[in-house]
Amino acid sequence: MFSASVQAGSSSYNRINTLNARQLLSATFSSTVSYSKQLRTLPINYSVQLAQSQNTQTGVMDFTLPNFNLGVARQYPYQWLGIQPSGKFYEQFAISYNLVAQNRISSLVPARTLAGDVPLLGGSSTPYNIPVNLKNINNLLRNAQNGLQHQFQITLPSATLLARHIQIQPSISYGETWYLQRLQYSYEPVPRAVRIDTISPSFNRAYSYSGSVSASTNFYGTANFKGNHYVKAIRHKVSPSVSYSYSPDLSNSSQFRSFSETQGSTYEDLRSAYNGRILDPRSFSRYQGSVYGTPTSARVSQVSFSLQNQIEMKVRNNQDTTGTNPYKKV
Repeated sequence: MFSASVQAGSSSYNRINTLNARQLLSATFSSTVSYSKQLRTLPINYSVQLAQSQNTQTGVMDFTLPNFNLGVARQYPYQWLGIQPSGKFYEQFAISYNLVAQNRISSLVPARTLAGDVPLLGGSSTPYNIPVNLKNINNLLRNAQNGLQHQFQITLPSATLLARHIQIQPSISYGETWYLQRLQYSYEPVPRAVRIDTISPSFNRAYSYSGSVSASTNFYGTANFKGNHYVKAIRHKVSPSVSYSYSPDLSNSSQFRSFSETQGSTYEDLRSAYNGRILDPRSFSRYQGSVYGTPTSARVSQVSFSLQNQIEMKVRNNQDTTGTNPYKKV
């Protein structure tokens, strides 16, 4: 499927030509061209999108050239081996995969800062805009952000407990992002500040993983009414579920740069630069400001609970005159 929407303009066009108040006040134009396809013989779908947006007041222009997405529907490995289904537990083992890739170019150069107002050497503390013209092509390309992200979802065989009344479903997720640039942090003792350099081109991996398990069951209660009542029966269904998810702290991996007490003079110099204030140990991502963000720098352990109620009634069907369907559910 192909679709396109194109908008462009200048800061003075709407002011001179439009009679519509909304268009007169609008400062944003955006354009997209996209193509998507579902392969008939394979469980694969993909899409490609080109996008551009501009703000006529600030002069900021953003380009996405391109945004690519590829998805593989849930697959059961036993089918790849030609095994006929027989109800075995391993037949529930399933894998799904999604790939996204993006190349984004923006004329806006963001401010370079670190959490906690850590003193920086070089860079700009305020954002600024690069005029979009042929002379600035190299500067715009240097400001580009790109990446490719893989997402794997693994569904493990489910289990039943307590005479098959409770359903247990575990799953594992793994994500990996590839970047062509990263940030390098180094401490400069003389100015007592941190220098940030962009290392490009270079191949870099950022990864994350998590696991979860959920348990669910159903309770039923039914009340039947005798006699010629309009309501014949009422059934109450209660569906409680509880789930637990966990993702580890990755701040000690090579994806982050740490400044802490264990680094001796580095930490002491940073602390003196803060006029004697004590700095907590902290980590800074090498992929700050990247297309797909940074891995989590804190452990996440979460429990959630849900409860659903459903009430059904079996009532007399007054529209039935043949007696073949005297009752209906509501």
